Amino acid sequence: MRRLAAFVGALAFFAVSLSAGEFELRFQEVDSPEHPVFSLLSSRSLRLRQRPAGTTLPESSGQDPWYYQVLLGLERLHAMMTPSERTLYIDAGDGFRLLDEQPLSGTPVRWSTEWGTRRALLFGPLSMRKEGREVNVRVIVSESGHMEVFPEGFVTGDITLSGETYRVAIADANFNGRYDGIFDADGPSDTFVIDLNRDGEISPYHQWDGEIAPLGRFISVEGQYYALRPAPDGSSIRVERAEPEMGTVDSDLPGGFMAFWSDSGAHYVEFGNGPLHLPSGIYQPLLLGLTAHDNRGQWSITANDTGSLTTFTIEPGRNIEVKFGPPLVATLDPSRHGDAITTGLSIVGRAGESYPVSAELDGRALATPSVEVFLEDGSRTAHGRFEYG
Repeated sequence: MRRLAAFVGALAFFAVSLSAGEFELRFQEVDSPEHPVFSLLSSRSLRLRQRPAGTTLPESSGQDPWYYQVLLGLERLHAMMTPSERTLYIDAGDGFRLLDEQPLSGTPVRWSTEWGTRRALLFGPLSMRKEGREVNVRVIVSESGHMEVFPEGFVTGDITLSGETYRVAIADANFNGRYDGIFDADGPSDTFVIDLNRDGEISPYHQWDGEIAPLGRFISVEGQYYALRPAPDGSSIRVERAEPEMGTVDSDLPGGFMAFWSDSGAHYVEFGNGPLHLPSGIYQPLLLGLTAHDNRGQWSITANDTGSLTTFTIEPGRNIEVKFGPPLVATLDPSRHGDAITTGLSIVGRAGESYPVSAELDGRALATPSVEVFLEDGSRTAHGRFEYG
């Protein structure tokens, strides 16, 4: 869990209503990799083997530089870092224009994570211009050479829903200098954060409770939908009660569950009690799962690879049926390495979704399955357990 106090930094203010249903947002800068906003990363970086042709990056001068391609929203930029000099060069490409093309000097940083201490160089803020708007980012390069690019900060404030106050924040996660990027299955969006249970903490993405998700047209709080209308410059957000057009989604799979993002917000649903009513719009499944009960408790298995069950649309007044789950097919993929034979095990459902080889019991991960190998005459020739990796 992420402490909301850390997310909003030193800001402490009450909900400021500019007009009925409109609330002020303020910019909060981030200058530490320990800050939770780093988890809202939307960029993807690729370490390259050599200097990319056609860029303005300088030629190598023998310091064994690291080259990168970074995707910010729908635009690409290239970077070169010289570890010995702690210097970063950026080629912003056609989509961005650098406001200062001088090389950046990195500051050594270290911070603790659940996996141990991390060390890196922190660069920035780096100012760029995108379609007439200024975009400010920070860059962090780990000691192993992994690069990440983050928004310089986010906008945050308090909103009031049905008399209750909720802390919210929006991050420019598509790096276009705006804060109104609604979820689009074909491209990146901005990120919306809300402390729904008002416990002062922020749940991570994988909890699927909607506290962190792509920005949607709506948010649902205690069964009531509210329309979200952030100002493009992030100065405010308008929130109004809404009655979105609804459709239904159903499955022939009792015990099945799904989590998905959509332009109507984040959703987690469980099947088995008839069609589920959801706002019309575009939906992108993020995971599929199965549950069953016996005298030991509740068993569950989750597929993060949803196979052919990708983006779908729920239309007003219409039902869409999603099919996944059993029959599950287990297949082996043996390969020989000298005198040794190794094999992986894959479990695939109707939609081509891929399940792990072990299930959870009451939310606790169990050991991977054991395996025994027999010859044609029935004698056992090998035994052991599957391993991850």
